[in-house]
Amino acid sequence: MGVRVTVRPESVQTIVDMYRKLIDTERLLPGQRIPPAHEIAARQGVHRNTAYQAVKELQTLGYVTSTQGGTRVLRGGAARRLEELRRVLADMEAHGDHPVPYGASDGSVRIVCEDGIVRWDEETGQWEVKEIS
Repeated sequence: MGVRVTVRPESVQTIVDMYRKLIDTERLLPGQRIPPAHEIAARQGVHRNTAYQAVKELQTLGYVTSTQGGTRVLRGGAARRLEELRRVLADMEAHGDHPVPYGASDGSVRIVCEDGIVRWDEETGQWEVKEIS
């Protein structure tokens, strides 16, 4: 009978969030390798299965790709945000909205539309609409 290893979802999410932040802030760039799961596990103090699940989640989210040569960053934060912004703008235009991008005083890009202001949310890693009241 083998030993059962419990993968803790909160540990997986912690590792995923850490690497998402490194990629989104471009401290890890497209093409750069991330450590193998056993190294991530040792650094984070978790079982390697937990680290492996985190790497799989990063793959599912489109942050990394794994090959025989290791796991590499697929696309950087700026490229992901731009790709997502294009999708949001196309969707808005398809629904008859006429979004107007502008630069905010904090250096971020926001879009004014009929429903409110669209801005990048660093916490969720997505564009969100904030309604204007």
